[in-house]
Amino acid sequence: MHRQLLFQLLFISVFPISCLSQNSNQGIKSMDWLIGKWSVSTEEQDSDGSFFKETGFNQCEYVSKGRMIRCEISLITEETGGRYDGKWKSREIYIYFSYDKENDQFIQRLIFPNRTITHDFKAKSDSIYEGRWLNQGQEIGGDMDMVFQFKVIDKDNYLRIEHLESRNSDFVEHYVMTSRRIR
Repeated sequence: MHRQLLFQLLFISVFPISCLSQNSNQGIKSMDWLIGKWSVSTEEQDSDGSFFKETGFNQCEYVSKGRMIRCEISLITEETGGRYDGKWKSREIYIYFSYDKENDQFIQRLIFPNRTITHDFKAKSDSIYEGRWLNQGQEIGGDMDMVFQFKVIDKDNYLRIEHLESRNSDFVEHYVMTSRRIR
């Protein structure tokens, strides 16, 4: 009887760990939580006092026979200051997520009207995805080191956080996108 109880306790304590490791190797399906329609609010604050706030929607779906996720983000500018004054009234951004199995990492392509940024990131846990890369050729601050993170709060809420620091000056950008599931 004690041996059976010991086996059950061991199974209960080890089973979640084995499931977690399987999830991290699932590839793009481990980002399944992203699929759906989201209400979005963004806020950027720069060290030179410039800022912007936006609201809008994000629609994410599988494409390319389930090998990629495409997100279409539509944003309306609510408030701006400093170098962002009058720069745009609305923005459309496309983001493609794929999975690089060989390196066990995700690839993100952010497609803006005037440029595309591609970088990799990893799952740190089931609720944290994180990456670091060099964001080259910025208008202010030159080349910038960027830390990027998705924080999945629950299946209906997540944050996207970016922090950029210039390599050539003291300029810093801090960006947060808050998303809440609509459906």
